Amino acid sequence: MSEPGKYRDFLSRVEGVVFPAPLLGYAAERLALQHQLQLTEWLSPEEMEVRQMAQLRYLLQHAKEHVPHYRIQLQDVDLAKPLTPDVWRSLPILTRDQVVSHDGRLDSAGVPASHGKIYEQSSSGSTGKPVRIKQTMLANLYWQGITLRDHLWSDRSFRGKFAFIRHLESEAARRPEGVRNKAWGTSTRGIFPTGPSVGMHSTLDIDTQVEWLVREQPHYLLSYPSLVRGLLMHMEKNNVRLKNLTSVGTFGEVLDQPTRNLCRDQYGIKIADIYSSQETGYIALQCPDHDHYHIQSESAYVEILDKKNESCAVGETGRVVLTPLHNFASPLIRYEVGDYATVGEPCDCGRGLPVLNEIIGRTRNLLTHPDGRIHRPSVGIMSYRDLAPVQQVQLIQTTVDDVEVKIVMQGKLTPDQDAKMRAEILDQLDHDFNIDIHYVDRIARGPTGKFEDFVSRVSA
Repeated sequence: MSEPGKYRDFLSRVEGVVFPAPLLGYAAERLALQHQLQLTEWLSPEEMEVRQMAQLRYLLQHAKEHVPHYRIQLQDVDLAKPLTPDVWRSLPILTRDQVVSHDGRLDSAGVPASHGKIYEQSSSGSTGKPVRIKQTMLANLYWQGITLRDHLWSDRSFRGKFAFIRHLESEAARRPEGVRNKAWGTSTRGIFPTGPSVGMHSTLDIDTQVEWLVREQPHYLLSYPSLVRGLLMHMEKNNVRLKNLTSVGTFGEVLDQPTRNLCRDQYGIKIADIYSSQETGYIALQCPDHDHYHIQSESAYVEILDKKNESCAVGETGRVVLTPLHNFASPLIRYEVGDYATVGEPCDCGRGLPVLNEIIGRTRNLLTHPDGRIHRPSVGIMSYRDLAPVQQVQLIQTTVDDVEVKIVMQGKLTPDQDAKMRAEILDQLDHDFNIDIHYVDRIARGPTGKFEDFVSRVSA
């Protein structure tokens, strides 16, 4: 890893982009961008914000001129002078519903040619409302840059075999043999020679996934937290071990502490979690030295806001509002993604990138108390595995007083197990809710393979 160094300005050949300053389209440009990222991560928060404001000013100028949604919204914003945080905070917040229904009004009619090919990007639609926007090859370049940073922060040897279990479009990934590639992907291509990568679709059953992993014996694994948890539990129960496994990465769901502990207990390694979204790119990566997260400030301007739209202080939890810095095809300015996160203190690792202590997740995954309090309960199969032989558990808040519990297991809970499980659930929920237990054959994952331990029909 790079040691802290003085960041200097880099020239850019990309119209409207001054920070970080790439060229475009070749391995050398990806490597040059990575060199900048290894310098900028050590900038002070104050230096970082100055550079972000400079980049945001170009984005606003473009949106004001070329994007229908912003022509009126930004008509009174003076962009002839440097953008300040106070002016920025006066801009309206863009809601997820507005993005879902934008019908082209967020699309630019004049994307600079230097930003490369334009293509459509869609979110997974886990809330039932997929987001569809346009992106450019330039935006994808920054995605690749942060992907490579994740490899470097996680200290992965590029010679190893990389396995991923996630939603994949390829039909071959749905077969027991999965898919195979000679290298890891675009982020390393032409920069580092790598070992092979193998992939499998996340909706295949756990037995097939474990059998595939045992055959492949990867060094690195990337998947959803719930799948990693299920794989580890299955392997522990059946005395199966991946002899080469040295690193586990997760993304797409909230990662809980019991899953972190399970990975440490079984393999002596920590999970490196990623916070991202399809429509915005990377938001935060886990610190190489800690379990908390560093906001990827070179890629997005991230705000954590309270109910009054004021910035949250350290230790406070608020709504995640972010602006991708480099997507000029469908600018998302102060976009409220629907997540909550907790602000952390500056990190003792020395990086100036802001800290998130915890990713709380979507509003639909927050428990609502009768007195109006909300929080994300720490639930899941790990909480109950010592109480009963349950295979899947999901909690659904149906009203402010009632919680439905779906359980998959052979047979039913004994009276003693039932009492202990109800007590554990109420302790986790921190309120005396009415608990209604239902036995089901299976709890389906979402269309992309994600799983929700807790769903609220009250706060959704």
